[in-house]
Amino acid sequence: MKQAIPRLRIAMTLLFAAELAAGVAALFLYDGAMSIGFLVTLPLLGFLQSIMLFKREAPRRLKLFVALQAMLFLLPPIVYAGFQPNVSYEEAVDLVRSHRQDDAEPIADGGKRYVTLEGVSNPFISRGYVIVVPDRGTQVEYIVNPVSGKVSELK
Repeated sequence: MKQAIPRLRIAMTLLFAAELAAGVAALFLYDGAMSIGFLVTLPLLGFLQSIMLFKREAPRRLKLFVALQAMLFLLPPIVYAGFQPNVSYEEAVDLVRSHRQDDAEPIADGGKRYVTLEGVSNPFISRGYVIVVPDRGTQVEYIVNPVSGKVSELK
């Protein structure tokens, strides 16, 4: 049993590190439309807890500890799978192109922009994508809801 504890600690630490990396990758994939603080905080806590255990003996209440570690590990992927946006920024750009039915390219030089959405049923998504497209000497702004994929022209 004593041999299994260090291996378990190493495995848990690596699993939490991988989950933390996946949470950060979600931040870049959905470009700020999804609040991922929860998805990064729990794996970070589990990762730090696993590292701190390298310096200690096996916890007295190993079953409780394993249950806590399992919750810290399993909760973020479940929440992410249930609440991830249906539309990424790149997909939002494609939706605007198909909505406009022309070949106008969105303006990306100002950086990606977002607008706060109201009435979104997803607790982790509060912002929509703003896509700017040049149109006859002006700039037309579109808002894309990352949950529903609905495209609206901002007037």
